[in-house]
Amino acid sequence: MLSLFFGLLYQDNLFRIKLKSFSLSRGTHYFNNLLLWHYYVDHQQWSSAISLEKDIDTLDIDFWKQNSYPPLIKKRLNNLLCQTNKSVDDLIEIARLYSKLGQLDKSHNYLLMAQQTDPIRDDITQLLLQTNPF
Repeated sequence: MLSLFFGLLYQDNLFRIKLKSFSLSRGTHYFNNLLLWHYYVDHQQWSSAISLEKDIDTLDIDFWKQNSYPPLIKKRLNNLLCQTNKSVDDLIEIARLYSKLGQLDKSHNYLLMAQQTDPIRDDITQLLLQTNPF
């Protein structure tokens, strides 16, 4: 019965990562902390992810944090929205950021604006097909 319990528990990905993080090797411990940080980010558990950041080199997490952490995404979005002359690439980036925040209608609208600005670009058409709410 006990082996069944631990067998089921070991199937849980979070449990496996936490179990591996108790390694005696500093390199393995660091790597498993980084895996645990990524797990928390993927599951939007930011308070747990932030608590691990003190043990992780900022170079290893800056890219992911800039592209996943909602307050930083909102900051980048506000900077782009405040620009007076937005390029097509700016409109596409705004759409991407809205998509990251789960605001798919706004994302789709900005892609439509980008397509109206530059109707020749095929990548915008592809993005519109991928984000079509219907």
